[in-house]
Amino acid sequence: MTETEEARNIALIKRLCAIWETPDYTAEAMIPFFAEDCAVRFMHTLPFAYGTAAVVEQARSLMPLGTERMKVRYLSTWIAGPVVVAHRIDTLVIPGQPDSDWEMMGVFLVEDGKIKEWTDYMLTDFIQGADGVVHARNSDI
Repeated sequence: MTETEEARNIALIKRLCAIWETPDYTAEAMIPFFAEDCAVRFMHTLPFAYGTAAVVEQARSLMPLGTERMKVRYLSTWIAGPVVVAHRIDTLVIPGQPDSDWEMMGVFLVEDGKIKEWTDYMLTDFIQGADGVVHARNSDI
């Protein structure tokens, strides 16, 4: 893999993450980034979502209000062949609620300019509340 291909793969991941911050974000906006037969887990504890329709469904389940946004800060990004690893702090922003920071390690397999596989490993200790919403373990639920 050339340096140019590696740079394109990192840029692909950063463009994907950038759309989470946009005021008009929708889960469907992610579809062009994925291969049709992709396998994705937005959290390592979730089952894989296979295909773009399932990816959209899983994304919606994690941001069900439609007003949530995610700010992304990269701690480090590196690449080995077709694998991009993005160590990030994702800040969940929900109007009227305190922001919530999540340390994440995203591992992406990129083939032919599309994400073929992706798992986000949550490095922040978390629990899932009775309402299904994920909270940092130190939060009050």
